[in-house]
Amino acid sequence: MFNLIPEIEKKDILREYQLRRAVIALTFLFIVILTALIFLVPSYIVSSSKKSEVSGRIEAVKHSTVTAEATEINADLVRTNLKIQSMVGQDETISLSDIFEIIIANKDSSIRINGLEYRKSETGEGSFLILGVARDRENLSRFIRSLESEESFTKVDIPVSNFAQDKNASFSITINGKF
Repeated sequence: MFNLIPEIEKKDILREYQLRRAVIALTFLFIVILTALIFLVPSYIVSSSKKSEVSGRIEAVKHSTVTAEATEINADLVRTNLKIQSMVGQDETISLSDIFEIIIANKDSSIRINGLEYRKSETGEGSFLILGVARDRENLSRFIRSLESEESFTKVDIPVSNFAQDKNASFSITINGKF
């Protein structure tokens, strides 16, 4: 029966059929989009209220005393780290605790160390001042030679007047090096 319709009307019927299909498809798409928007609106409202709540909490934390204390502690840590770095030095080959260990290891029971003092010059050269008492000149001389044999020390200096006493000789030794 379709074959009995003239060719022009067949094209009009097909065009109208395709138009109706397009209208139904667009209507279905519109309904899907409208439904999605209806379901997304509550989610949007909840998320925007959460966002404003979180923003309020962030502002409260920024203005709290904990943040101010944390900032102050961070500043103290930065200052402390700078002090530590100035004591340690950048091109250091040996630590201060190792220097103390070397000095203590080289002394024997006849040498009593009363004080150790560390100074660092602007050139990066460090110096130790060792104050103590030696049982006799021979033990003091042996202690000086053992310190001079250490590779870490560039210079070991002791005043000649420290050898004036034969027994219980007080001494002050200056050790220089890159530490």
